[in-house]
Amino acid sequence: MEYSKRLDEKFDDNEVVFLYVSLDKKRERWIDGKRIDSTRHLYARGGFDSDIAKAYGIQALPAYFLIDQNGKIVQSPAQRPTEAQAAEDIEALLTNYR
Repeated sequence: MEYSKRLDEKFDDNEVVFLYVSLDKKRERWIDGKRIDSTRHLYARGGFDSDIAKAYGIQALPAYFLIDQNGKIVQSPAQRPTEAQAAEDIEALLTNYR
């Protein structure tokens, strides 16, 4: 999660939203697991059977997606935050909207 936090901070001034969705079966595990100081944490009740997991075809975790400003998935799976390419992909997407 440390790399996610760094990426989030890097793009803090841009129109980038990092959304963290938990598929934990128990809500308490999700609350205990929030490691990034962010209000963009959601809990998907039902885990892998939740509507969001089904809609995005999530079968394993972690799962990363790069979604444009129109809600279109432009990269699935997206690069992990540990990869330098993740920041480059976000920059390229931002360039398309500037």
